[in-house]
Amino acid sequence: MKLPAAAISICLILSTGCQALVTSPTGTASTSRVEVDRRPSGSPHVDLTPENDGWTIRVTQALVQTDDIRKSTQEKVRRYLFWPLAPLNGLLQCPVGLLVSAFSSHQGATTLRQVGCMRLVAMEPLGNTTAATTITEHHTESRSTEAGVTGAEIVFRELGTEAVRRQITDANGKAHLHGFLNRESTGSLTVTVANRQVFQKTLTLRPRLAAPATITIPLPTPLIVQAEAEGNTNGTRALEEQLRQSLLQSGLSVLPAKPTQKAILEEHNVQLAGQVDDRTQVRTGRLAPPTLIVRIRQNASSAYALNIISVTTGQQQEIEVESLDEIGKILRTN
Repeated sequence: MKLPAAAISICLILSTGCQALVTSPTGTASTSRVEVDRRPSGSPHVDLTPENDGWTIRVTQALVQTDDIRKSTQEKVRRYLFWPLAPLNGLLQCPVGLLVSAFSSHQGATTLRQVGCMRLVAMEPLGNTTAATTITEHHTESRSTEAGVTGAEIVFRELGTEAVRRQITDANGKAHLHGFLNRESTGSLTVTVANRQVFQKTLTLRPRLAAPATITIPLPTPLIVQAEAEGNTNGTRALEEQLRQSLLQSGLSVLPAKPTQKAILEEHNVQLAGQVDDRTQVRTGRLAPPTLIVRIRQNASSAYALNIISVTTGQQQEIEVESLDEIGKILRTN
């Protein structure tokens, strides 16, 4: 850094109060890239890949990503103060520093030249230096990328029946659609992203051979199950009660039916209202909330379709079983 001649003259006249900050690089320049904006471009794209037991569906979205690119250099900063006797040392140090730095790029040679020449103009260096970062280049750059869409809803509705398959894409934008047990099915596949349908196609699912079902989503701890059946008919209520009894026989913690839960809460209110004598009052407990919801329906093929929903994470998965006894075993072994 060169000190302007006018500033040197003022320093010499006032003989006090003049100061300057001089920087010098201490390392090689580095470039950093930081994403500052990402916006979708166009509509999501859906790819279908046939598999042995169904279809693999991948939903992707083209993006325009804007990056902030900065080229920076690490420097050290030294402070100089006016001192009228500084030129006495600078007369020797400045020429020596210039000569040494002409043949060497070592940091010591650079420091000797800088300090000596600043003393020559009556600026005395302070002992300590501080680190600083100087941005030498700064600009933005846009580029096109593609990423998987997480949380896209995949729905398959079989033609002629009420059978439905639902899946949610994972962090990579993928979902696997299984076929029905022991039968081929044709239906309409729709993909919905952010409540907007982006894809629809009629396709056929190959039959899936009966095999032990497994749950791939993480099960919450503690495992407190709420059993539900789709619909509100006498048959669905009976199916819900059968599911609840099967889970209880497997040793799982299962909440009672919703009407029973309401009756239990009303009994709690009576106990806590002070209308019951202390000698006959029953100690009230706490009705724990469910951590896992198991929704059941019976398909046309007489198999049971289950929608497993984790309350804590919101993840869900559909599986099929041949009998209700399998459900408790699957939950206990996963």
